[in-house]
Amino acid sequence: MNDNEYVANIAILSTDERVQNGIILPEYNAVVGAYNGLEGHRNIVVRSPLFGRKRADVMFMDPFYGIAVFKLNAIGLSSPGLREADLPLPGQHVKVIRRSFARGIVEYSSVVVKNVEKQEFFYFQITLANADIQFYGSLVVSISGKPLGIVVRKVGSERLEVLPLKYLQDLFVEFANYENTYAFRCPFCREILTEDLVTFDKCAFCGEILPPTLYKPKLRNINQEVIKIERVISALNYQPELTYLGKNFWEIEKSGLNILFFYDRDNNSLAIYSTLAHLNSYIKKAKLLATDKYKIYDYLLRKNLDMKSMFFSVNDQKIILSSIYLNMEYVTDQSLTEYVRDFVARIIDQKHTLDQFLSTLIPHQSHNHS
Repeated sequence: MNDNEYVANIAILSTDERVQNGIILPEYNAVVGAYNGLEGHRNIVVRSPLFGRKRADVMFMDPFYGIAVFKLNAIGLSSPGLREADLPLPGQHVKVIRRSFARGIVEYSSVVVKNVEKQEFFYFQITLANADIQFYGSLVVSISGKPLGIVVRKVGSERLEVLPLKYLQDLFVEFANYENTYAFRCPFCREILTEDLVTFDKCAFCGEILPPTLYKPKLRNINQEVIKIERVISALNYQPELTYLGKNFWEIEKSGLNILFFYDRDNNSLAIYSTLAHLNSYIKKAKLLATDKYKIYDYLLRKNLDMKSMFFSVNDQKIILSSIYLNMEYVTDQSLTEYVRDFVARIIDQKHTLDQFLSTLIPHQSHNHS
């Protein structure tokens, strides 16, 4: 399997608390992420450019080895070869690859610091590329692109611990007898448990007190404003759980546009926005001259003068149409639904109008080439 095929198996895993990466394993109809951040969640949303969005229910959790596995029917994807890569040596340079909403696939350079044995499995630790980035579930590859492992832990403030992919096969074999039952490994004695083997919060084998999120589903803790936002999304005929991007963000798709909802908790306000065009992509495709950007800026400024409750902006060369901040304390479900429905319709109209304007700039470009 080549590097590009493997990178295609990196997915974004979302819960109502956080977002991390995961690796899709079609051979097992599963997606594997790091236990940290997914503990207590019985279902998640999996996003991949290969199939869009899917719900995935938990198969098993393994806090001892640091992974969480969810059922995912990913038909049409190629399966990674789990036994192919050898354990990297200290000093070897590697790359950490992660998928993000904003930037897509991003690579970070790192180096192997040490190998650590943990009950017959050998992990390797790498330098931490950036302390502010969520690396859980990210793929680690060699410089040549050979897949090596998945990030499962943060060690101190400067290292990430990586479980080699070749060990995943062993873990799937261990949990194979629990295909239709949620199972989990005791982090103390390493025995595999089910919920009926937990008595008075203790492991039936070793008697140690287990973390509640290991055997109990984590309850969703949301406020009235978030409930109101998700009611509006339901009223637009979308399933809120499939639109949730992570804490404070939702996304719906309409007429080829991705429309995002952002809840600003500090100001108790909702903002809606959508990216309508990427200036750099137009220029790179030789559709527009670099000087045409100023004509576009002038167009957007003039449009803003005529608008109410919405406005254009340019951020990182993206043309974005945003709503004003809506105070969640004073809007009702009905009025918010009506506003959002109208705003979505206007976003689509403004997209068509913008496309028509951009098309008027293109002919002189093609004429110059001719």
